[in-house]
Amino acid sequence: MSRAEGWQKQEDRIAKLVSGQVSAGSGAFDRKGDVRAPTELWEAKWTSKKQVTIQAAVLEKICGEAIVEGRIAVLGLELNGRNYVVVEEADWLEKGQ
Repeated sequence: MSRAEGWQKQEDRIAKLVSGQVSAGSGAFDRKGDVRAPTELWEAKWTSKKQVTIQAAVLEKICGEAIVEGRIAVLGLELNGRNYVVVEEADWLEKGQ
């Protein structure tokens, strides 16, 4: 699967799971984030590789954008065919998970 196919399928899958909408241009325009759910703003990262680097700047960016909109920032990560969710601890605790 090509990189473009991978991230597009991932964004579509996340949007369906969380009753959200995929943002046009992966959030490059007025609507930030890759997927917008009722209470979350998702940034989706996809790779077919066995490792990935998560930079603080990526997490800080999505957190800042989510705060402005009163949403919870979520990083959806598909790594080597498995799906992971990264959320700030305080938000996770607040949701009662």
